[in-house]
Amino acid sequence: MNFSLKGDYFLGSFHPITDSSANEQIKKFSPADLTSHLWTANVDFTHVEKVIDSSLMGYESWRKLNFDERVIYLKKYQFRN
Repeated sequence: MNFSLKGDYFLGSFHPITDSSANEQIKKFSPADLTSHLWTANVDFTHVEKVIDSSLMGYESWRKLNFDERVIYLKKYQFRN
């Protein structure tokens, strides 16, 4: 089994990290079979500020919603496939 990672998600879309732009790599192996490589995630530290800015912008939108509107969004998320 091998998983494909799409990259970092911020500002409403995925931003792939190429091997050449990666600062580090995180490799994940199956705990049941340590020879089974599941995925490798490239880490790009230049995305950190953009991710923080994106989360703050998202929070500004979220905090303006009243309780009932928040419940609607959370229920949509809960029941999606």
